Amino acid sequence: MRTISLSLALLAATAAPGLSQDSTERLRSALSGMPELLLTNPDPMQIFFLDVSAWRGLGDTENTAAALGRLPIASFIGALEPFRTHGYEGWDEKAGVALDDIRYFAGFGSHPNTISYWGFEDHTGPEGLIAALAARDFVPTPGAADGVLGNGEPNAMNPAARDASDPWRGTFGKTHFVMPLGSTVIQAPAPQTFEMLAATEPSAAHQEVVQSALDGLSRTFGVDEGQIVQAVVISPMFGLDGGDPAALLGAPDLDAARAAVEAAMEESLKGIPPYLGGIIADTQFGKQPAVTVSLTYPDCAIAEVAIDALKLRWTDNMATKAEISGQSVAGSSDLCAAVVNFVGDAVEDQANPLLNETFNQYYSRQFNLLQIGLAGND
Repeated sequence: MRTISLSLALLAATAAPGLSQDSTERLRSALSGMPELLLTNPDPMQIFFLDVSAWRGLGDTENTAAALGRLPIASFIGALEPFRTHGYEGWDEKAGVALDDIRYFAGFGSHPNTISYWGFEDHTGPEGLIAALAARDFVPTPGAADGVLGNGEPNAMNPAARDASDPWRGTFGKTHFVMPLGSTVIQAPAPQTFEMLAATEPSAAHQEVVQSALDGLSRTFGVDEGQIVQAVVISPMFGLDGGDPAALLGAPDLDAARAAVEAAMEESLKGIPPYLGGIIADTQFGKQPAVTVSLTYPDCAIAEVAIDALKLRWTDNMATKAEISGQSVAGSSDLCAAVVNFVGDAVEDQANPLLNETFNQYYSRQFNLLQIGLAGND
């Protein structure tokens, strides 16, 4: 396995004719509009992202189960909450903008305190959306920054206005506030957050750990011409998330409980070297869905160990067949990204069985591909 200088990789990608545009551009653009402060959040999953055109371009754009089932990452973005129960049929009318006019969605936080970014091609997109909302029930917010509109009181709910198919009301009739910022519209439950969100210098994209992970992805997609459909920025806590407590609490007797504890301890020793952070991406290579992981390490020697460990963990524990490749990418800040592609068999719809298995296993606490373990240091 080779360690590849980022500067040489980018030079090769820009010099070679016929290569597609770097698929990380929209992800990098989204993170550039978000403050670095968000990365101090200790949550395992810090920032969520969906490239709308990449997702819509996977196949049939109808409101299909396969298309909606492709969103185990993006479903955490507050603006996309209606997709969980109503899909995106009629979403354009309720949202005030056509879904296909949006470049990307990004967001962070957990329900009900989610922040969403609606990313457009240029400033005309936010102008159109704000005008559409102003023609409804959104009004200027007293005491807030210029351009901030809201449809009620901060952090309030209006049961009479609830509409699960409406991203501006939702299941509980939540109030929302919006603020245009460059080519994005930020959606928040209270206007007080906008001052912090507008402070995008430094940005999340320029934080060293995230930048290293982005550079690793850029190298991968500059060469293979794959595309990022959605992604999540993770903290080291993603690899330290505990096991399933039900296995311990549900033990029928003391011997079974002891055996469950011993099994949990043995499993905790397995894993990959501790990482500083990274990005998990839902990716697509032609007709082949994939999962791409880019983890940031202090140096490329450790990154190489992580790549080997990730390959082994997938082969030994995952049911979905994958063609696996990896490389370490040295960045400009002495950090190094361990980038691994898990590429599945070709599919005829929008499904990504590799992504679904990865997150189903993680959410059910059965298996964590990115688990940090002592064995990873051997």
